[in-house]
Amino acid sequence: APSPMTADASRKVPLFGGAISAHLPTRYVDVSDFRPVPDNQEVWTDASVDESVIVEILERVEDGPSDAEGGAAGWFWEDLAAVSECGPSDAHLTSVTRLSSEHLPAMNGRFAAASVAVGTMKMAKGRERGDERVNV
Repeated sequence: APSPMTADASRKVPLFGGAISAHLPTRYVDVSDFRPVPDNQEVWTDASVDESVIVEILERVEDGPSDAEGGAAGWFWEDLAAVSECGPSDAHLTSVTRLSSEHLPAMNGRFAAASVAVGTMKMAKGRERGDERVNV
C-alpha cells in the first residue's frame, strides 16, 4: 500500500457536478459510487491506507470570526470538533487559508468567499464507539 507521505500521481477531479475541481491522488475513489453522500459533500477515499478527503459546502457565517481568528473554516473546524466530542488534545488545526479570487474564477460578487481548514482530529468514525477513535 502507498504511504501517505509518498508523492502520488494525481488527476484533476470535478466536484459538485463540475462547479469546482481538485487534484487528488489517482488511487482515491469516489465514495458516492458505493455509499450515499450528502449533496453538500464530496468524499474521496483510499481505504487501503485509511485516508479520505472531504470537501464540504457550508453556510456563510455572517457574524463569525475574522480571518485573523481562523475565519469561517476555522469556526466550522472548531464546531466539528465540539460535536464530535473531541478533547483538547484530539483536534489540531494546522492552518486556515482564505482562498483568493484567482483560486475562485467562477465565483464573483459580494458573497464569493472560500477558505480551507487543514488539520487532524481524533474521533469515532462511522459506527465505532467513542473508545475506538481514529485520526480523521
